[in-house]
Order: sequence, then C-alpha cells, then structure tokens
Amino acid sequence: MIVSLNYRVPFESQKEFTKLANEWLIGLQTLPGWISGTLGRSVDEVDHWLITQTWQDIGSCRRGLSKAELRPTVFALAKWMISEISTYEPLLTVTQSEVTNYNSDRSLDADSYSLGQNFSNED
Repeated sequence: MIVSLNYRVPFESQKEFTKLANEWLIGLQTLPGWISGTLGRSVDEVDHWLITQTWQDIGSCRRGLSKAELRPTVFALAKWMISEISTYEPLLTVTQSEVTNYNSDRSLDADSYSLGQNFSNED
C-alpha cells in the first residue's frame, strides 16, 4: 500500500511540523508491515509538504495508521493536512532493474458497494 499525505505548513510552523513528521515516521518504522516512509517539501511552493509511506498490505497499513501510541503526533500534524484521497494499492512498480505488475486486492464487488450500503433492496 502507498500512503501519500499532503500538508500546507506556514513558514513559522515548519520547525514544529518537521519535528512531528520525523517522530511519526520513526514511530511507524517499528510496526509490522512497514516498508518505508519519506518526508519531502515542494521545491516550488515551500509551504507544501508531503509524507509518503509504503506498507506490505492494507491491514498492516490501517493498523499502523491507527496505532494508539502515535495518535497524538498524527492529530498534531492534522492541522496542516490538505484533505484528499491518500491510500493507494500499487499495480505497477518500475525500477532500474525490473518491472513488476500486481493484481488488485479489491474485491470483485468493490465498485457496487460502499460503506452504509451493504444491504438488500428486497422487500
């Protein structure tokens, strides 16, 4: 799983933001299923920041992102977060030495059901 979180951080808050981001990523690195994480800043818009994470699967990702010990740090970072879709499943990875295709882990009915709508319309 790939998690991509975007933030808009005013200049005067950047020191606090980077401290919290470092704490969070270092805390996540010890969790089962964790692969990697990155903190980056836009070279064009210096108030735009990005935290990416890579997890082995959706279960480890969800458990990791809801880890109770890390919640205070996540909540502190949330004040700068730009709300948008952030979790993706990899379908293709290309490196200098290989190309890897992945099958989707989504269920076959994922597009026909959504939260709160898993019920029958039968009378």
